[in-house]
Amino acid sequence: MLALTLGELVKFFISGWELLVVLDCNFDKESVPRHDIHSFILDASSSFYPEFGEAISANVNAWLDEESV
Repeated sequence: MLALTLGELVKFFISGWELLVVLDCNFDKESVPRHDIHSFILDASSSFYPEFGEAISANVNAWLDEESV
């Protein structure tokens, strides 16, 4: 059995929990400070993927940087 890459794990986590949808439902990203939105995620860590938290933060930042339609 092959282990997931960090990218595959992040994709699975983001789509399995729909984290960005949850954030979108709870925050107006145009008016709420980034720090407050990031604070919603209390802990994103993994013993096997030390970069997991940084990767989740990067995904949240990419979502925050998207233009609203």
